[in-house]
Amino acid sequence: MRMRPQLVAAAVLILVLGSLNLFAEHVLHGGSQQLRRFGQQDQPQPVQQAATEPPRRVLSSGEVYRPRKVSKYHTVVTCDKSVYNQWQVRVNYYHWSKLKAREPSDSAVGGYTRLLHSGKADGLMTEIPTVVVDPLPRNVPDGGYVVLHRPYGFLQWVQRGYVARLEEDFIFMSEPDHLFLILPPMIATPDVAAAYPFYYVNIQKHRGIINNPAFNFNPKKVSVDTMQPIGNSPVMMAKDKLEQIFPIWYDLSVRFKRNNDTEAAFGWILEMYAFSVAASQIDSGPVKFRLMEELMLQPPWDEAFTLHGHRANILHYTYGQDCDEETGKPLRNKRGSWHFDKRDYENKYPPRSIPPPRHCRGETLGAVTNMINEASAVLEPWSYQAAPKA
Repeated sequence: MRMRPQLVAAAVLILVLGSLNLFAEHVLHGGSQQLRRFGQQDQPQPVQQAATEPPRRVLSSGEVYRPRKVSKYHTVVTCDKSVYNQWQVRVNYYHWSKLKAREPSDSAVGGYTRLLHSGKADGLMTEIPTVVVDPLPRNVPDGGYVVLHRPYGFLQWVQRGYVARLEEDFIFMSEPDHLFLILPPMIATPDVAAAYPFYYVNIQKHRGIINNPAFNFNPKKVSVDTMQPIGNSPVMMAKDKLEQIFPIWYDLSVRFKRNNDTEAAFGWILEMYAFSVAASQIDSGPVKFRLMEELMLQPPWDEAFTLHGHRANILHYTYGQDCDEETGKPLRNKRGSWHFDKRDYENKYPPRSIPPPRHCRGETLGAVTNMINEASAVLEPWSYQAAPKA
């Protein structure tokens, strides 16, 4: 028996409406929980997304940190207007930029800022991303201790809103004389900072000064045994914790400089001691640190690129580089037949082709001058870049 065309159409319509109703019931009830988990900026990812998660990083403590999302850190380097700082930071940024270009899109490496605490722009504003802040106020003389401008520069970086506007959640503090071998992965967590331990920072040796009630350096009465042998660099830390540290660090640095006991005890590294103490005094509680020696090498004391089974991230050429080319032995605290020291170039740029060491043992010694030579061969002009005249 044939069905009338009107009846066939009606039957098809009923089937379609029934299917749509079942789908709607699934979305409104069974599927709604899944849909609500994703916002407009947090869309569900395909299964293969797992292949692009941040690489597992076994830290010095043996722990592994894998953030739920790809957290990023912002690199910052403080500088003054001197020739000495200028050529070093140009080399620093050159190698950072070269390595940054090789990073995958989901890398933890974010942006870079040169924090110039001279109060005036210079000729590198278009070469290096730069924020200009002021030097110390006139009523706070540095007494010849130019490093005192550093914590004040960081304080202004916060107070003027630059830190709040950063897209990254973490900050990595570096210095002009750091040469990047490998850009660090995400080695900090929201609750634990990562830092290099300096053998010459010994807070516990000076507990009497730190705990002296007359000085009030430790108002929260934190155990000195928990304070770490660090400076502000190299350090990677959550941005919200550093925002709390910077005002305390600046205050302690100035007070340490004006105090005869602390100036005598801490000397040229008093702002490093101030940072360590400041990290214990923030309102959210003392910062916990993961100390990582492999974060930085300091030739000639460190001869190999690998430490504790990890390839190091930074070469720090704070010490003179010397070698006895007859024996091939790197020399420490002694001038050799081959010599390079950044202090020889306080008022001028180093030459474009620093002669490399010959027959010297170890990987790091020649690497310092090779990396400086590589940058100087590319950067134009290789001379002091003053601010252009108006």
